[in-house]
Amino acid sequence: MAQEVKNDIKKALQVNTIPLIAIMTAVTTVLTMLVKIPTPIRGYLNLSDTMIYFSAYAFGPWVGGIIGGLGPALSDLISGYPQWACRPCSWACSSRSSIRRTSSSVR
Repeated sequence: MAQEVKNDIKKALQVNTIPLIAIMTAVTTVLTMLVKIPTPIRGYLNLSDTMIYFSAYAFGPWVGGIIGGLGPALSDLISGYPQWACRPCSWACSSRSSIRRTSSSVR
């Protein structure tokens, strides 16, 4: 099991996927910042999850996990919410949800 995970990560992080991760992270960040629907509890809803799940389904769960960790964190930093960007729990939840939901459909 552990060897399979290592092989999946190596396959996902090849040289040609690093620019793809950068572009999809930028698109996720922009879509997170463009569409902000305010909520009554001083937060907002956005389109980041749609881009995270799209990238996870299209390019694999590990790529989606990386994008899910970086995209929303960058948008939080740029938007003025650095307290949410620095929380390891936010990174872990976004990354884990895309890896978990798409890994069963990819195999």
